Amino acid sequence: MKTEEGTTRIGNFFVGYAGCSDPGKVRSHNEDDFLLLPDKGIFCLTDGVGGNQGGKTASTIALESVKSAVCAHSPLSLFTGKKNISLDKILHRANVEVYNRRKMLRSNAATTIVMIRFLENSLEVAHVGDSRMYHWNGQSLIQRTRDHSLVEQLYRDNLLSKKERDNHPQRHVITRAIGACHDLKAQIQQIDIQSGDGIMLCSDGLTTMLPHEKMQRFFRKKATDVSHLSRLLIDAANKAGGRDNITVILLHITDDAGH
Repeated sequence: MKTEEGTTRIGNFFVGYAGCSDPGKVRSHNEDDFLLLPDKGIFCLTDGVGGNQGGKTASTIALESVKSAVCAHSPLSLFTGKKNISLDKILHRANVEVYNRRKMLRSNAATTIVMIRFLENSLEVAHVGDSRMYHWNGQSLIQRTRDHSLVEQLYRDNLLSKKERDNHPQRHVITRAIGACHDLKAQIQQIDIQSGDGIMLCSDGLTTMLPHEKMQRFFRKKATDVSHLSRLLIDAANKAGGRDNITVILLHITDDAGH
């Protein structure tokens, strides 16, 4: 299990953070990964696809590309949200690098990605695929991203019910991924945040094992203790079967270092 945690000041906020990645109970290797750059206000998670270590390769290349792009800029310039360092451009660069490696290796390697960047009083959120971002507002756990998947599109077209979507045999078929093709369509949004909020980035190894209501109950009990909460979530997913790699990044946001 890979873990990383700490506390830091990011812009106007103090942030407690924890990242945790576990291979699960079925798979022998872990194609998920995460990148925490708290001094830059950047947190990122990937879930590789393709098998035969191709997914792991894609996941690693994507995170290395993000890190290289982000570390070329100062924290202050990142927080301003300047267009020349937008998440969209960062993800397009990662996509090209993974796509080129995919062609060179003649593989089907690709990866999902979800990442956030802290701005002054908000977050910029970018994602490709079915890795998700959730927002805890102190009362409810809200899914802020929509999966780029076949069943999600059918659900949005009113061709599947929510129950049918969540239990569909093809629910893992994604329609967008980093490296899958030369042209990338990332989804970018901005959400307001305030003291007391929590953020979760996660791979589908968590969300296919735990229903939304159960994850929300964990947040109600332990939202302020991100280290403990990350392990609770992964342990619960493993107890439910652990059929895939499981990765979470958790943040707790306050305006006071002591709380």
